[in-house]
Amino acid sequence: MEFFDALHDARNEIMTAMNSGESFIVTLSDLCGKVSADIPNVNTHSQAFLAFLLGSTHLCIDMRIDPKEYQKYDWEAHHLCADFRVEDVWRLPVTLKPEHNLNEILEQFWNASAEIELKGLAGWLFRVRFFVGRIFGWDEKETHITLVPGSIRERYAQKKGLTFEQLPNPGKGSFVPVYNLEQESLSEIENATVHAAIHLGRVPIEDNKFTVNMTIYVKPKGTFGNLYMLLIKPFRLLIVYPALLRMIKRRWEHHQDKKKTSVDLYDT
Repeated sequence: MEFFDALHDARNEIMTAMNSGESFIVTLSDLCGKVSADIPNVNTHSQAFLAFLLGSTHLCIDMRIDPKEYQKYDWEAHHLCADFRVEDVWRLPVTLKPEHNLNEILEQFWNASAEIELKGLAGWLFRVRFFVGRIFGWDEKETHITLVPGSIRERYAQKKGLTFEQLPNPGKGSFVPVYNLEQESLSEIENATVHAAIHLGRVPIEDNKFTVNMTIYVKPKGTFGNLYMLLIKPFRLLIVYPALLRMIKRRWEHHQDKKKTSVDLYDT
């Protein structure tokens, strides 16, 4: 029990820092050292478990952004999602040059999102969630052949005077694209628990360099929806987001290496 009490304390420390929006860099050795100091006899397997559960938060915590930073930009999503709450804002671990367009990172982002649903602890959590969703009928999939009343796509179409055919193809994934613009993209998902959206915006970080901020909008459905969001928060912050950010970083770097190789081959 001592180990799990120490683990709980370390987790609470991280969650407090995350909720306050502070930059709280936690290294694997710091976390293991903290628990080992409290419990001198903690064994190697326990430390490995701690590393597995908490070590990956190093990248994720450092990538979290104060929502006020997001509000500085005049995104289209501000107006469309005015009745949603901003749940999280993250900086993706990617660096873009002026010649990189947003579509390049969108492809890597959605491929990474699909991949983490199939791998590791994050994948296991998704499988459990989808299984429970099937049992209770949370995720009944609609065929999108017209604008869905109450959807963000409908709001955007009405605001811009667009038809269903003029919007991005809804595709077959869980998230349905609302728009893909030069500097920003918005996609939405709705089920029995929550109506949510993911916004990706290209932002400058220094001269001729850019990154992408990911913002999560949510509108929980009633008391159950709020309880559901509260229940999954630790899993999102400690497992899902670290896995997603690592995968995006890996995929973006691989994508750039492939492009460089192609250019080198062409030049020779």
